Formats: sequence, structure tokens, C-alpha cells
Amino acid sequence: MNFTHRITPDPFWKWFVCALITMISAGCSLNQDENLVVESAFPGLEITPSLSSQGDMQASVLGNCDIVSQEAALSPDQRPDWTSLPLNSCYQLWLELQDDLTEYKGKAQITYTNLNDEALDDLVLRLYPNADRIYGGTLEVSSARVDGTQVLPIMFLSDNTGLVLSLDDPIESGETVVIELEFNGSLTDGMQDAPGTYGIFNYALEEGVATFVNWYPILAVRDDGQWQAEPVVGIGDSVVSEVSLYKVEITTPKKIQVVTPGSKVQQVSRDSNEIYTFASGPVRDFPVVASSNFTLAQTEVDGIVIQHWGLADGELRWKEAMQTSADSLAVFNELFGPYPYKELDIVSVPLQLASGVEYPGLFLMKDELYQSDPELPYLLSTIIAHETAHQWWYGLVGNDVIEFPWQDEALATFSSLLYLEQLQPSVYQGTVNFFKQSVDGVDKKLVSSDIGQPVRAFINHPEYYSPVVYSRGALFFVELRSEIGNQVFFTALQNYFSENLYAIASPDNLLDEFEKTCQCELGDFYTEWGVE
Repeated sequence: MNFTHRITPDPFWKWFVCALITMISAGCSLNQDENLVVESAFPGLEITPSLSSQGDMQASVLGNCDIVSQEAALSPDQRPDWTSLPLNSCYQLWLELQDDLTEYKGKAQITYTNLNDEALDDLVLRLYPNADRIYGGTLEVSSARVDGTQVLPIMFLSDNTGLVLSLDDPIESGETVVIELEFNGSLTDGMQDAPGTYGIFNYALEEGVATFVNWYPILAVRDDGQWQAEPVVGIGDSVVSEVSLYKVEITTPKKIQVVTPGSKVQQVSRDSNEIYTFASGPVRDFPVVASSNFTLAQTEVDGIVIQHWGLADGELRWKEAMQTSADSLAVFNELFGPYPYKELDIVSVPLQLASGVEYPGLFLMKDELYQSDPELPYLLSTIIAHETAHQWWYGLVGNDVIEFPWQDEALATFSSLLYLEQLQPSVYQGTVNFFKQSVDGVDKKLVSSDIGQPVRAFINHPEYYSPVVYSRGALFFVELRSEIGNQVFFTALQNYFSENLYAIASPDNLLDEFEKTCQCELGDFYTEWGVE
């Protein structure tokens, strides 16, 4: 993600000031709520009967995921050995958008296998839109069943972003269950009355754009025997999630364009509605953007279709945006490893407190960045390169963005430097100098300059989040590359990518790979930069 801070660089590099400010995260408390049983939001919908199996996880999760449709989202040479993927869940989602695009109804069937060593007495899901920070909307679960048995959904956490389903019958290790949920939500209506939000769960009336990020209940990550669930912090990114497979049916009024990750596998008309079905391939999230005002432009690189969904007044820079992403994809495919999806979508939407926000197979760009500014000529392309890099660092190789935000943000920022180095070399060194200047502006009396700090370390001084995590983080990789040499550095990155593809990697997975590849000790170097 990219944010906007207020450090003043030297005048020539003023363009980069807005490019580097990121998002926020998470905390814990318990509020009881009554179980609300209502009529189905989709009265005519029939769902696959609930399934449960002992032992053979892949047969159940993959069996419920329509692998033929999933493969449609992937380049033919990137289709995996499905049984080898670290999959514990499959989501079938139904979304019905209302005419004004500010409210919706939803239904979920989640096939989940307990891959933990211990039995589970409960399941925890996240309801991120309820957070006042970043989101500012609502998401309520009205009905929950596990293997056909009604379960009381109880919201918890101080910001109501947690949902616990307590189970009478524990889910044994290796056992598969089906979770069925009905839910509804509402977007913020404009950002002016929600100053701490990003615009990622918002209806922008003037532009006619509805952005639905984390619109459905998503399973929390379980680690070290505990469900990982804290309130949203409000700095940087907020979501840590496992890779899953998604098949999503979206019902929307006609003339509304719908943008999602993955590929469209079906579209039918019914009365006054269009019904779209999308399949994702292995992804961590499934955002939806809807509008009747987008103009679609396309290009292609390495067999990947780049789709740009633009709003009025930004036409002059659509081609630049697509070309930057195409060039970035080509560079990163060569240096890191192949992008596996058939498509990458760039969506121009109104945002605040963020210049761009990344999701698997899709990223959002702040619409105002498309307005030409002679003092900020490289801002748009630099942010697009950064967000494109997040397809590798966060999307394909996951990490804990709350505890270790540097692991994806520093790598994505460094990756944008690689794009500049190859495609805009005259800009590269000036950007490195700007990073150094922004780091020099950090008041060490107020916050440490160690790049390995969690998001919450910056709660009292969020203005230093970007200089430390993004700028100093990128410089760490610049210096590491110089320390161990080009060939060793990129071999290590390629190994890190291939060995952690579709997983959640720890910082040690990354740092140990550099030591393993260079056959050298880097402990003192890592300590100097504050990554261990």
C-alpha cells in the first residue's frame, strides 16, 4: 500500500512525498450479541448440502471448489499441483448489490479443514468493515450453521471486527466442516464524514463508484494454537489471511460494471439484473468494485492481460498507468518468478490517506493521481510499480502485515526501485537519495529507526511509519544487494518466492534464505538495520 506523509524532501524530489504512506492493523474485547434468525437473503438459492469428512482434507476442500473454474483464472503453465497447496478453506460466496450500491446482502459456504494439531472448540472470523478506522461501514451476520447445525454468532473485539462460533462438537485435527453464513452490509456514504477511513469500503456519490473490500466474513489465521484477532489499528494494512479458493456469484443492477480478482466464468441476464460468476485461483482476499462510470482499456505482457478501469478526467494517463504495470510485470517476472494469474486489474477509485491499495490480482489507485502535475511527474508510475510488486510480496508470498509490515512493504518499495533502475534510470538515484533524506528526518527520540517493528509501534507517531518501514526498509535491501552481490541476492529472492508461494512466510524465511544462498553470516548486518 502507499500512503502520504509530510516530510519535505529537496525540491527536485518533491514528487515522491505522497508516494510512501501505508495502512494500519489490529487489538481485543468481547461483546455478546443475540442470534438473529431472518429469512434467507436469497430465497430461491440452493446450496450444496453440508459436507463433513474425516482425514482427507484435499478431497473435501478441493472437491467443493470447482477446480475447472479455478484453473480458468490461471495461466495454463502456472496451474499447480492442487493437492500440494497449503489450502485449508474454499469460499463459495453470493453477493446481491442493491440499486443504490450502498447496501448489500450476502451468503457464504466455506469449506474448512482443521490443519492444526489440536481439536478446535470454536471458529473465529473477521468482520473488518465494522472498524471505524480504515473501513467505517457495517457487516452483520444474521445466521450461522456448521455442518447444518445452527450456531450462535457472537461479535467480539472492541471494534466488533471479530466473530466467534462456539461449537458443541469440536473439529478434530484433519476433519473438514462446512460453514454456512448469511450476512448483510452497508458502505460508508462518502469519506468526508469518515476522516480515518481509506475509501476501500465506500460509495463515492459524485464518481458513482462502490468499493467493497473485505465485504464478507473471512476466517482468521490460527497460529501457535491461537486465533489471531485484534482490533484494527488504523495504520498500514489490517488483514492477514490464508490463501483460499473463491467462486463468487454477484447479482447487480444492469449497466453496472463489476471488477474483481480472477476471471469471469459466466454472465447471465435475469429481469433487471446481471448475474456474474467469478473464479479466483489461489488468493488471500476477494474485493469487489462496482460502477457504471468506468472506461476499460487493456494491454498484454507475457501473456497476462492488464485491465485498467478508469474514471473521467484521467484519460491522458491511462496508457501510462497500463504501460508502467506491464513493464513492472515483465521486470518482476524475470527477477522474482512468474505471475500466475491470467489477468491483473488496475482500478481508479476515490481514496484518502492512501495513494494505492493492493489485493491479489487487483489493486486500487487514487483517482486524483491521474491529474497531471508537473511537480510530481513520476508519482503515478512509481506507485503503480509499488502496487504491482505487491502481487509478489503480500499476494503470492504472504506475511503478517501487522507484526512485520516491513516484510512486504519494504520489498515492494525496493521492487519499485528496480523498476526505476531498469526503465527510468535517471530517476533511480534521486529516489534513493530521497529515501535517505526521509530517514534522516526521523526523530530517534520519539521512535526507533529499526525497520522490523510492528504497526502498533507507530501509533503515537504515524508520520514516521513510512520513512522507517518503506524508505529505510527499501534501503536495507539496496545495501544487502551491494553486500552479497547481484547474482546471490536475486537467487535468494527467487528461492524465497518459490519456496513460500501461496504460504505465509516469516521474516526468518526471508533472512535465512539470504544467508543460505550467500553461505555467509549476516547477523551483524541484520541487527544494524533492526530486522532481527
